[in-house]
Amino acid sequence: MWLAAVAAVLFEIIPLSSFLGISAAVACLVLFNPPTLWVLKRLRSRSAVRSWSLTINFLEIVGYTSIIHFAGGIEAVFLTLIYAALIAYVGILGRKYLPFIVAGMCSLLFGAMVIAEQAGWLPHRSLLTVEPIPWRTQVEILLVSISLLFVVASLAARASALLWTSKKKLRASESQFRTLVENVPGLVYLAVPGASPEILYLGGSVEEFTGLTANELMTDNRSLLELCHPDERSGVGSKIDLAILDRTDYVVTYRLRHANGDWRWIEERGQPVYDEKGSLIFLEGIILEIAERKSLEKETSVRQVIQQVAREWQLTFDSVESPIFVLDIRGRIKRLNRAARELSGLSFNECGGRLLREIRSSEPWLEAERLVSEVIASRAGSPLHRMVSSEARNWQLTATLSPRFAEERVILIMQDATRIVELEDSLRRGEKLAAIGALVGGVAHEVRNPLFGVSATIDAMRASFDDHEELYPYLEGLRSQVDRMADLMNSLLEYGRSARVERSVDRFEEVIAQAVADCRPLAEGLKVEVIQNLELDGLASRINRDGLVSLLSNILSNALQHSPPGSQVIVDAVVGGEGSERWVECVVSDSGSGFSAEALLRASEPFFSRRPGGMGLGLAIVERIAEDHGGKLVIVNRPEGGAEVKVRLPVEKVLEAEERATASA
Repeated sequence: MWLAAVAAVLFEIIPLSSFLGISAAVACLVLFNPPTLWVLKRLRSRSAVRSWSLTINFLEIVGYTSIIHFAGGIEAVFLTLIYAALIAYVGILGRKYLPFIVAGMCSLLFGAMVIAEQAGWLPHRSLLTVEPIPWRTQVEILLVSISLLFVVASLAARASALLWTSKKKLRASESQFRTLVENVPGLVYLAVPGASPEILYLGGSVEEFTGLTANELMTDNRSLLELCHPDERSGVGSKIDLAILDRTDYVVTYRLRHANGDWRWIEERGQPVYDEKGSLIFLEGIILEIAERKSLEKETSVRQVIQQVAREWQLTFDSVESPIFVLDIRGRIKRLNRAARELSGLSFNECGGRLLREIRSSEPWLEAERLVSEVIASRAGSPLHRMVSSEARNWQLTATLSPRFAEERVILIMQDATRIVELEDSLRRGEKLAAIGALVGGVAHEVRNPLFGVSATIDAMRASFDDHEELYPYLEGLRSQVDRMADLMNSLLEYGRSARVERSVDRFEEVIAQAVADCRPLAEGLKVEVIQNLELDGLASRINRDGLVSLLSNILSNALQHSPPGSQVIVDAVVGGEGSERWVECVVSDSGSGFSAEALLRASEPFFSRRPGGMGLGLAIVERIAEDHGGKLVIVNRPEGGAEVKVRLPVEKVLEAEERATASA
């Protein structure tokens, strides 16, 4: 409630004075509760408890009325829902006449507040209107509100009556249940497992099984597991824990100690009970004596233990994320975990007894078989490792000869190291490009200043030798070469510029439009048409606008320069996403000759170019800007001819209303 008042004052719905009044009323409601409840707990007379409860309700109503007054008085009539909540609360927990008393007190104080405001005894506090609501309208609102409060009181009284009826039926049902349980030829329990187990209920032949009464066991907070034979206690606990983990029923047999010192074979059948959220509530079960059939089940019990151990081992084996193969000394598969079955695409029965090369006749299977053969031949006591690449994935292979089985076995682990290799390559490449960027940026900065001097000298020579037309071709040649060097220096400075630049919220459509506009003179000169297919729906993100314009301009310029006259360069842009991540993918396609095999691998390397007069920095700058934004550059050739350059950029979660407004401003 107080947080709502904070929001209201922040959005200037209510004045600060009203907020202070609401805060004071809330503070009073919070502070008077502890002492009044302390007094209520120490009252012994039923009439005194009822009177004091009504006093507490009256004080709460006074506090709620104060909040309504400060929130706007009759204009804040929607806050009478607080009255309704209090009426419903006391109606369900108290007697059926109590909600009508509380409704009367709420109506009395609310009406008194309205009259006091109308008479001028209390200041009028407007919530939404400048002029006060007419008195007649106020009376109508008051009467409707009071009527609704008494409707709530009637519903609460009805709910209270239904609740008391349900309690009576529940007591009768509980009595029938207890009668049924007491006649069960066994022990029935409800218990909460854990480090400090707690018995919630015990019924049936408790004393016959344990020699103790149910009250003695529950009072001492003793677990039935404590009465289990020490040799079987851990096994029983493990089976129950496993059943809880698997969400299945459990059946355990063990010896239970009687108070006279005897051990009795019993069978416990139970199941874990969960709430709607899937959290464990308790265990419920029944315990029966099985001494007569225990001797016949001894062999079966041993078999169950073995199966349980095998199942636990298999669960652990399958929980390992990396594929694991257990092979015999001939290199044939004897066992494999779940990850290995998924990698091979075969079941256990299909893989058993086969060589690795029979699974797949490609990498990493061939290299894995060679590594296993090497381990078997060398009898290596330590693991052997091998790194192999296959289908754009990198695998770290580890093979170990283990004598811990009945027969010697080779354990082969195939770990997917693709991501690790990519991160290492990215780190090395980033360090290399950072060093190159710093170097070329420094060189460009030092060279650009002398270029300014040379350019100024050429201009001075042109002015001084204005009447010597025979010198013009030489001066123009010098000017052309100086301009080319200046362009190169600007590109070097752009490539070496720091990635720490200011970002702002901008629309991707506007960035693409600006890049297309910057390249339009080049497109017109080359007689190439630029077509835009944008499906962005006004999407905006926090970006470096100038950087992205430069990125797209470089890609477009490269596409235009490699397109024949009369052809088209197509710019596609769509929004994609996976889970909570969103991105924008911009694709520039041309109709040129495409990239050569070497260019596909080295196109984004600094100073690599196959175009006459090209400096080889365009796509290098594009990749750097994309990576600065957390994006990725992909260069491919189109099947129908031409090149295709894709840039995928992540979209930050900044698409609130005010940021959209900022982007459109």
